[in-house]
Amino acid sequence: VMELRRLIDYSRASLLLYREQQDDLLIYALDTEMRTRMPRGVRAPMAGTSAGWVVRNNRPWISHDLQQTPFPLDRKLLDEGIRSTISIPLSHDRMLGVFNFDSTVPGRYSERDLALLLPAAKHIAIALENATLFEEISREKKEWERTFDAITDLVWIEDDRRRVVRANLALLRAAGLAADELAGRPCTELLERLGLGATRCLCDETRAGRRPASREFTGASGGIYQF
Repeated sequence: VMELRRLIDYSRASLLLYREQQDDLLIYALDTEMRTRMPRGVRAPMAGTSAGWVVRNNRPWISHDLQQTPFPLDRKLLDEGIRSTISIPLSHDRMLGVFNFDSTVPGRYSERDLALLLPAAKHIAIALENATLFEEISREKKEWERTFDAITDLVWIEDDRRRVVRANLALLRAAGLAADELAGRPCTELLERLGLGATRCLCDETRAGRRPASREFTGASGGIYQF
């Protein structure tokens, strides 16, 4: 967007993320030096906004003067000093959101600006989709980690060399190790720290037969374990 500023001036640039389930718009990114009551994270309705019209119709929109806009909620920008806007739909296999340039100068944007922004919008849409996918994966990863750590049994994951990749919180506490201290250690060492050094690991049996393996045994402290 800052590179585009060399070609098209703006007072405010924003990316609005379309959230299909809520059917609203979220200010996902913002570049402005103006004081605003609509910073990043503010939600905007679809109805009554030019951005909502752009999403619904998958077409760009130019407001030459917000004093004559047909969208009543766009007047919030007018109250902050914005006079003209240009909005481009962002889509890549699906509707992602809207890319906006706003100016304090009335009549600032024209069809020429639109011709420059449309090709750029394709690249912005791909970047936006990648960013939202990354956030989704990060959120799912955290949810998986919380679930994994909530299991009260001792659980760990090994790689094909029988080295610990990840252990849950219950196992870390039982072994008296931090996650980074346990990662990469062989499972035989882990079993020894748990007082189960005489127990043969079931990994080879599981991999060779490609099916679950289980065994019951007594630990050094006399406890009965299901492995």
